[in-house]
Formats: sequence, C-alpha cells, structure tokens
Amino acid sequence: MAPLTRITAAVVGVIVNLAAFFAWHVLWPQGPGGPFDWGAALIGLAAAIALFRFKAGVIPVVLASGLAGLLAQLAGSWLSTRFAAATVFSCMHVD
Repeated sequence: MAPLTRITAAVVGVIVNLAAFFAWHVLWPQGPGGPFDWGAALIGLAAAIALFRFKAGVIPVVLASGLAGLLAQLAGSWLSTRFAAATVFSCMHVD
C-alpha cells in the first residue's frame, strides 16, 4: 500500500471522528440522558439537502445554517419570556 493512501485514510478517519463528535454534542447538548435537539437536526438535514441535492456552495450553506440557528435561539428565548410573563399574570388574576 502506498504511503499516500495510508495518510489519506488516516485523514479521512480523523474527519469522520470529528464529525461524529460534533454531531453527538450538537444533537444531544445535555449528554446522552438529555433531550434530543430536533431544531439542530432539522437545520442539519436542510443543510445536507442544500449541499447534495441542490449543489449549493458550502459558505452560503454554513452562513444560512448559522443564521437559522441564531433566529431559532432568539425566537425560543422570546417565546419563553412571553409565555412566562403570561403565566405569571394569569396566576395574579383576582376574582
């Protein structure tokens, strides 16, 4: 086996290992006992479809995925504060 083939196999192995490591920590941010992050999975699936099916460029897909994650995080934060305030005010209702 040629030395370049072995080096290529080692590099591919490291890349696959890193991809699995990051996927695990993104999809289960609180560890294996924690909840699955469906939002991150949906963004990842959309990115994969954009890359492989529609042949979109890597940089636009990475930027769009980052923006989608940021907007999802901000929307979730905004919604949680709105529902928390509504819950507090509904508990303060006096007959």
